[in-house]
Amino acid sequence: MRDVVIDFVGKWSEKTEIMQKNFIGWLHMAPSKFYDWQKRYGKANENNHLVPRDHWLEEWEKQAIIESRLRC
Repeated sequence: MRDVVIDFVGKWSEKTEIMQKNFIGWLHMAPSKFYDWQKRYGKANENNHLVPRDHWLEEWEKQAIIESRLRC
């Protein structure tokens, strides 16, 4: 979604010669958010949440999960 907005604003700003800041305002978007998105263009979305890791589980927990899946 982020890249689509950046592409849209860039494309129509160029075609119409209307300044990007006008499009950003019409989208009710904070300029700082737009320019932050522009810096991250083409990059994967990242978050600050912890990512579960396999090594966080005890071996017996892994086996219990596997066995419960096999029973379904």
